[in-house]
Amino acid sequence: PQSWDDDEKDAWQVFTFKNLFEQEHWRMMTSVDRAALESIRDQLWC
Repeated sequence: PQSWDDDEKDAWQVFTFKNLFEQEHWRMMTSVDRAALESIRDQLWC
């Protein structure tokens, strides 16, 4: 198991990254851009 510091840091990174996907500009991206970023997101969150 990771230390609490590592867990908190990882949780914050995921939280911050998730917020990027929920911002206004996300809906303005093309489907290709979305697919590419979702692929990156899935890799980070798995």
